[in-house]
Amino acid sequence: MREIIQKAAENFFVSTLGLGFSVQDETIVSGVYVSKISLINEGKKHLFYLCLDEALLLEISNVMFMDENPSQDTLIDLSNESANLIVGNAKILLSSGDLETIKLGTPEYQGYWEYEYAKTFDERYFFDVENHTVFIGLETVAVDAALPA
Repeated sequence: MREIIQKAAENFFVSTLGLGFSVQDETIVSGVYVSKISLINEGKKHLFYLCLDEALLLEISNVMFMDENPSQDTLIDLSNESANLIVGNAKILLSSGDLETIKLGTPEYQGYWEYEYAKTFDERYFFDVENHTVFIGLETVAVDAALPA
């Protein structure tokens, strides 16, 4: 899954937004907007938590909307849409042409987390985007044990 998430994140930040991107070593992430989105594949439900700081969301707003001073609601929407675009791209990369077998959930804003370590994740991915740390936490559960998307 690591290569898929890395490629999906790179596609979003580089190809879509034109921002600098690199894989980063694990680091402490704090003060982030968090959006969760699910992806069901091969009997497992993968819950992705995308963590973005406000400064990066402001850059995304400027690139996408030419808005340097977005409202709080817009920042939340951008957090959700970023999760949707990254994990949606991961769905395409995983699908091998059969998109019907993989189900993508709707992004849900989880709030502003002072520390991402408040939640335990099965996998952790860290990226540098324009000198901002992007963190994606992944929790995987069996579909029959999963909560609704």
